[in-house]
Order: sequence, then C-alpha cells, then structure tokens
Amino acid sequence: MRSSFTYTFELFFNPRTIPLFLLGSVAIGVASNATYQVCVNIFGTATPAALGIGLSALLILIVSVMLVYLVLWRKLAQVPQPEYRTPAARRGLIYLVSQPEPCLTAVRHHAAVIERLWLVCSTKTAEMAEKLKRDVQQIVARLGNDCVQLCPVHDVNDPLEFFRLVEGIHQNLPAGWSSDQVIADYLGMTSNSSVGMALACVLHGWPLEYTQPRFDENRQPLEPLPPREIVLRLVARPKKV
Repeated sequence: MRSSFTYTFELFFNPRTIPLFLLGSVAIGVASNATYQVCVNIFGTATPAALGIGLSALLILIVSVMLVYLVLWRKLAQVPQPEYRTPAARRGLIYLVSQPEPCLTAVRHHAAVIERLWLVCSTKTAEMAEKLKRDVQQIVARLGNDCVQLCPVHDVNDPLEFFRLVEGIHQNLPAGWSSDQVIADYLGMTSNSSVGMALACVLHGWPLEYTQPRFDENRQPLEPLPPREIVLRLVARPKKV
C-alpha cells in the first residue's frame, strides 16, 4: 500500500497535474545542471573530463536500474504461502469472546509466559467476559486485574471497528514489548469481527491463531481443539506451463 508521501511525490512527475509537473521538472533540471557544473568545476571542461563525467553518470544509472530490478524481481518472484503450526507461547493474547471454553483452552496454551489478555466483547457478552476474567485468573495467577482488559465494541458487524481495536492494542503495548509477542485469536463473535481482526494482523504481519472446537457427526461442537497459528511464508512463484 502506497504511503501518502509517495503519492504526493508522484504528483510532481505526473503530466496530468501540469502545475506540479512543471515545478518538479524545473527542479530536476536545475539540480541536474548544478550537479554537472560542480563536476565541471572539479574535473575541468576538457574532452576527457566531459567523457568521464558522462560515462560515470551512465554507470550510476545502469547500477541503479540493476539494483531496483533485483529488488523488484525478488519480490515479484515470491508469493505468500499460508501454512499452519502450533503457536509458540506468547506474552499477550487478544481474544474474541463468544464461548468460554475455547478462550480457556487458548489461555492454557499460552499459560507458561502469558502476561496480558485482551477480551474483546460486546454488550451481550460483557457478562461472560467478566466471568472469563475471573476464570483465567484462576488458571494463571500472574494475571491480575490490570493484566486482563475488557475491550467492549459497539457494532459487532463492523469489521473496521475490530481492525482499529487490534491496531490500538498493538500501538499501546507495554514498554519493552514487540508485536510478535502478542497473538490474536480470531475465531469468535461474528464473521465480520473475525474478518476485521484477521485483516489487521495480516496487513501488519502480526501473529494470528484460531481455536476451533471438535465437532461430532451432527456438526455439534464438542471440546475445543488446541490453537493453530496461521503463518504466511514467502515461497518461489510457480512457473507458468
């Protein structure tokens, strides 16, 4: 995704924006002439010096093009390949509150090192979240009242609210924490809540897991299965036949 600075910079070299294009072209022309004049002042105006300046500029251009080509080629030659793995225990867990057992299963998985728990809840699940807070504190004694935070949302069908919520958590982590020490469990509440949380994690490269139940032959949920982390690994782009 392009930054606003990159987009603004491009406007100065886009012929469709004539005033900015003229300003940018004049600025580049003046800079080029000034650079050439500096080279002339240093190396002189004789034919060998002028030839050396021209060849040096051409060499710089060729090297720059090759470097940009190599960087772009490496990016274009690779595609993200999703895969599963058992998540390593994390210091922080973000969880969408819908059912208590999957949440407790996820907490138990990270119990060895977990220090913070963010319970994302709605008005309908706020009471469940309060009970979960007490339950997880019995499982992990180090999770005091300040370590388990209830994060209420207003609209469970607004994926952007969950997107911004996850971003806000990562932007305000405790001192000394890094984002890879916090994992989000996206399976819960509504489909839009899951989409919003997953989009935030995938966009920023933050850890993402899900804790789904095991179903019986009638598709009724039984006990929760262990969490699974989704990892995007870069692999070589398959060649077209």
